[in-house]
Amino acid sequence: MTSPARSLAALLAPVLAALAAAAPPSAPASAAIRCHGAYQVTGDGAEIGTPWCEAEYLASIAAGYGIAVSGREIRGSVAVKREICQRIGSDYRLQTVCGDQRRPAPRGGTVIIIP
Repeated sequence: MTSPARSLAALLAPVLAALAAAAPPSAPASAAIRCHGAYQVTGDGAEIGTPWCEAEYLASIAAGYGIAVSGREIRGSVAVKREICQRIGSDYRLQTVCGDQRRPAPRGGTVIIIP
């Protein structure tokens, strides 16, 4: 004689197998994200500001200054982003990304740094 729990498991097994087969394969969330600078490119080609692309862009600009930091580190810590922005935030390419976390440029002007 089979127990009620085994009968229930036997009934649910095909249902669970069908659901697992119908589920799309999982992929990392970042696999579908396309960035153009600090902006994410949407399916229709529009560009929107997202924290993901901003962090990746900031990391790429920082690398040009010899600062080894990843987008993941920037996204994971506000303090890391603030430190990077204070160090290189006067670069005109980071006006949007760093916002008010930038250190003021000398004499109140924006310093244009061409790497």
